[in-house]
Amino acid sequence: MAQGNSREMVLVPVTTSVASSTSGTIVIPEDYTCAILLLECSAASGTTPTLNVRIQHAITGAGATDLQGGQPTGTVVYADVVSFAQVTAAANVSAFWKGTASVTATVTDGTLAAGTISNGPLGRAWRVKYTIGGTNPSFTWSLVAQFLPL
Repeated sequence: MAQGNSREMVLVPVTTSVASSTSGTIVIPEDYTCAILLLECSAASGTTPTLNVRIQHAITGAGATDLQGGQPTGTVVYADVVSFAQVTAAANVSAFWKGTASVTATVTDGTLAAGTISNGPLGRAWRVKYTIGGTNPSFTWSLVAQFLPL
């Protein structure tokens, strides 16, 4: 266990984005069950610009030749766990995500409603998926996490 210490981690460094995209895999630290997340948008431009940011965790499904008790080798499925409130101008948006012991939920990939959190166990492989809309939109933003051993 993390002995009461938190750990901060940059999930997306300060970047300027003009189109939707998805980050690579981000391996988060072990022994943490909660995260405080901060989406910082320092600039937004364009006509009716919108930025929707989601954190997703990955799980690998079973492959056709996988054996019981073995490592799965099938397709990686990404599920939304945090969908920040939509950003339309410079703003800071935070979320608190707490892993829980057992949860059943439908897997959503980029469709979890803005401002929604799907609590459940904290997977170790994350990615950030963001969707940008509007006419000639541009956002300068970053995303950090503070992991807690609660």
